[in-house]
Amino acid sequence: MITFKCPECGEEMEVSDRKVGMEVECVKCGEMVEVPGKVRKKPRPTSQFQDVLTRGHLTMVEFLLAILIAFMLPGCNIFIGVMLYFILNDKYPTKAHQILQAASIAFFFYLIAGGCLWCISGPLNREPAPVFRPAPRP
Repeated sequence: MITFKCPECGEEMEVSDRKVGMEVECVKCGEMVEVPGKVRKKPRPTSQFQDVLTRGHLTMVEFLLAILIAFMLPGCNIFIGVMLYFILNDKYPTKAHQILQAASIAFFFYLIAGGCLWCISGPLNREPAPVFRPAPRP
């Protein structure tokens, strides 16, 4: 048996253990009162998307997906990465750092690839380098 008091009128009531969490009517004032007892568990997220938002870190698949998205947006991947970092840093610092890392990896890949292309484009250029000769004297 569970003994508790009505929050409205203070009447002491006694109910069976089976009524824990249910509402019963107060015998004195008639107000519906929830029977105290077991501590309720925190509700689990209702969808997989909410689970991703509440988890503090990215899985490997999510991290690779962030890198892939950063590759698809070459001009603005650092900008988007920094903005997401500042948005997520308060609640999810680990996730924010991982997103910034993904954007940085994509950005440095573009720098390295651009540098390599610039270096190999010189020998492949068929035009001869301009030669500067002094002008003939009259």
